[in-house]
Amino acid sequence: MLRWAEEEPRILRLDEVGESYGRYLLQVPELERGMMRSLESYGQLSPIVVVMHEGRWELIDGFKRLGAARKLQSMDGLLARRIEADERSAKAAIYGLNRAGSLARSSGPERHHGRGPAHSSTAF
Repeated sequence: MLRWAEEEPRILRLDEVGESYGRYLLQVPELERGMMRSLESYGQLSPIVVVMHEGRWELIDGFKRLGAARKLQSMDGLLARRIEADERSAKAAIYGLNRAGSLARSSGPERHHGRGPAHSSTAF
């Protein structure tokens, strides 16, 4: 079962987010470099999407944003939105979110530049 968690998006430190589901995606370095330029120019325009898996935040959507942010010294965190999903649903969400465009974008035009809270942080 897959559903958005009830709480508001919050800032996660870059080192808090795992990429174990990244093996299901094709990595394109040129796109990550473009994302670095975008983050430098505009900040984060949409939250990454994470799931809690075995006690760790795992990335579902936002692999380019996370990879680019990790290469920028100016960023130490990203705004994240959590979904509640089992292993099977998480894998399906990766496909759906990356194929149809991120559902996280529908949450509004919040902008975050990586340092400090974008808005009040509510614990997941």
